[in-house]
Amino acid sequence: MKKSLKTALKIAVGSAAAFAAVSELAYECVLNVDFSNKIVTKFNLQDKKMMDILLNHPVYTTAYEWFDAKNLEDTMIIDENGEKVFGNILINENADGNNTNKWAICVHGYGGEPRAEAPFAKHFYENGYNILFPHMRAHSSDQHKYCSMGYYDKDIVIAWINYLVNEYPECQIVMHGVSMGSSAVMMATGEDLPSNVKCAVADCGYTSCWDEFAYEMKNAFHLPVYPLLPAVNAVSKLRGNFDFKKADAKSAVAKSKTPTLFIHGTDDEFVPYRMLDEVYGDCTAEKEKLSVPGAVHTACVAIDPEGYFSKTDSFIAKYVF
Repeated sequence: MKKSLKTALKIAVGSAAAFAAVSELAYECVLNVDFSNKIVTKFNLQDKKMMDILLNHPVYTTAYEWFDAKNLEDTMIIDENGEKVFGNILINENADGNNTNKWAICVHGYGGEPRAEAPFAKHFYENGYNILFPHMRAHSSDQHKYCSMGYYDKDIVIAWINYLVNEYPECQIVMHGVSMGSSAVMMATGEDLPSNVKCAVADCGYTSCWDEFAYEMKNAFHLPVYPLLPAVNAVSKLRGNFDFKKADAKSAVAKSKTPTLFIHGTDDEFVPYRMLDEVYGDCTAEKEKLSVPGAVHTACVAIDPEGYFSKTDSFIAKYVF
């Protein structure tokens, strides 16, 4: 009897240790961006259509050439919590006197960098905007090891908003974000923003970190959400990072006062298309939406650039003069 009890105890302890190790590994895979990128590259988990568009479509390649030619240097500021926040600032050399106070904050997504926002930044620049590219948490020059799926990133965006308002009191600000950057922008709209923030464009953002991870676990990796996702969330909180359920764009837009254009591709398999109607439906601010037929994740601008920019331009023109 005692021997059986000891054996059962060893099995239980071993199983618990194994589950804890799996939870730690899963945390590293999803929130340690450097580690995640290596895993994705090794096992080819990226959506091939999406990557082909990002790497080879003329809308992107032309914009990358434009971005690279700017040779932007990093700028660092200190936020209200004493944290170093990094970004790149591009002052529009061609702007006339009526446009010098127009600013677009272009927010990149998970695993990306400011360069990933090049197609949108280029368009803003050609329309007389200055551009600010924030570095998201654990990306580019940011000094954190683990990302926050928009939760702390919204604070980075707000720190840069405050910087612009202090430096350019008459500035008019448009926020534009893609994927995780979109969700960070949506989360920022749920905060008390200065009146200088005129509107936002949220391209293929997810409702919440919890919802997105649950979707990916079931659909991409065929893993059970319970008990693994709560365990990984516990690891995140124990490590002093963030609670997945609090990285919630859906609840943020429900208290937003910032006019927002929501955009999503109908063939998005990373952030499901259904999330468009969820965030749009809960948004309490002035709002519009654009569905792009056939577009996979982050590809709306490539699939229909004319329609994309026509819609964004007409929407923004209502609020920025």
